[in-house]
Amino acid sequence: MFGFNLPTIIANIPALMIGFAFHEFAHAWVADRLGDPTPRSQGRLTLNPLVHLDLFGTLMALLYQFGWAKPVMTNPRYYKGNMRRGHMQVALAGPIMNLITAFVAFVLWYLTMHWIHGSAWSGIIRLIFQSIVLMNLGLGVFNLLPIPPLDGFAVLRGILP
Repeated sequence: MFGFNLPTIIANIPALMIGFAFHEFAHAWVADRLGDPTPRSQGRLTLNPLVHLDLFGTLMALLYQFGWAKPVMTNPRYYKGNMRRGHMQVALAGPIMNLITAFVAFVLWYLTMHWIHGSAWSGIIRLIFQSIVLMNLGLGVFNLLPIPPLDGFAVLRGILP
């Protein structure tokens, strides 16, 4: 746990908004591509973090490093092809997006620190990038655990007979 200091909590705000929004958008985008109109009709096919944030889950994540976003509702009956495989693809989309986001943020962090090394803002920017990388790694790996209601359970359920 990072602690309850103000700079860390402030740095976690963009990390949470990015992590939760990208994760839920990925679920919605894959479901939409598979033919499910539900996420689009509910306005969840967006990167706007305010659409995806759950108030209590976000507060928990900010204060205790453990929280959640509003899950994207999908209807696997609309999926083209194998419904079971489609459900697994939608479930994997969120954690994979978090891992990709962590990698991209890490590369941007490295490049940014190379350019602004030693400036007055470097400590703040380092803390924000660190929060984005760690938050997205945590979300990606944690959501792959095969425990209901996490995404890893949906993947395991699709693999097992």
